[in-house]
Amino acid sequence: GPSVGRVAVVLWVLALARPPLDGDALQLIQRTVRSGSSHASTTLAADAVADLDSSYSSLPTLQRDASVEDRHASVEDRLLVFIPVGAANRLFVRESIDHILSFQKRSNSRPLDISFFLVHYDLKRPYWHKDWWPWYERVVKYSAQKQGLKVWLAKDLLLGGQAQVPIDDFEYIWLLDEDAKVSGMDVRRMVDLARESRASIVTPAFVSGDLSSSSTAKSSSANKDAASADGKGPLPTISMARDRRGSCQAGESHCTFQAPHEMCKYRYVNFVEVSFPLLKPAAFREIIGGGQDCLQSNRSVWGLDHVWCSVMASNSTERAKFCSILDAVPMIHRNYHTLPKYTNGNIKLLNRLTKQRVKASLRSFWAQPAREYACIPAH
Repeated sequence: GPSVGRVAVVLWVLALARPPLDGDALQLIQRTVRSGSSHASTTLAADAVADLDSSYSSLPTLQRDASVEDRHASVEDRLLVFIPVGAANRLFVRESIDHILSFQKRSNSRPLDISFFLVHYDLKRPYWHKDWWPWYERVVKYSAQKQGLKVWLAKDLLLGGQAQVPIDDFEYIWLLDEDAKVSGMDVRRMVDLARESRASIVTPAFVSGDLSSSSTAKSSSANKDAASADGKGPLPTISMARDRRGSCQAGESHCTFQAPHEMCKYRYVNFVEVSFPLLKPAAFREIIGGGQDCLQSNRSVWGLDHVWCSVMASNSTERAKFCSILDAVPMIHRNYHTLPKYTNGNIKLLNRLTKQRVKASLRSFWAQPAREYACIPAH
């Protein structure tokens, strides 16, 4: 059986955890402690709770400025693209940026106004400067070198004391992971559909997996709705029937839910994942900057996507229209697993504890299972 020391660690972890751990978290702690005979094996569980508590207790609370409202006419078609990036994937990221930028060209009948904010989480911005300085200077309007998770980086750099950007000058803030494959997307159409849906939190539909398991199909019926806004014919889109099968990460319970639905232009839902969301600035400020309940630890964002739609809808008569999935403009999630969070030995437990705290704090807003309220037909 476990040693007296390891039993003591389990009891200590249980005492630290507030709210009390659920059954799944308790079992994970017990497996962690039993998995080894050394001191290191017993400290993983305790470290996870310590990480959660230390970051929770030290977070500043940012109050929403009630006087700030969306400025519709002046910000329409203005898009801020926020991407944490590492030097190892800079070629892939540049290809994605160049594709997004193509929708800003003046030759387009309705060009977007796009600004990029790159956050170098590996502190290797000089690599980008060395390889592509003229391009970087021309394209990247905002940049920073800072470690952390995407949502927390966005909170610190867009809302906190380090803020560089007047976010209310934009119609949407697009929080992208660096492994987003967007080369088949009509970004003009994405913005149009997001605006049409009037949702505060939006995501393109997506499938997860390597591109070798994905295909494009110009003849897909969804292309009729995803055609280029400039009238130049349809862009290639994901073959929905094929990519909806088996290309998601193991353990992603919401994968099929967020995969493109061929019959829908977009869907109103109660769940949008944190991987690629577009947020209206007012929603970003209220959810990301509005206190600690939605974001319980700066080392994990688990639980956020289960509550942010419901929190935004809580004071509205249109509770079912605050989040949407854009089926007509799908993309691919490459699953590179490059962020530092994937090297944290106790990340599974920390994620579970964080999710539990969010659920305990916002139980009445918790969205599980994911639910579709309405499908807006593609035809």
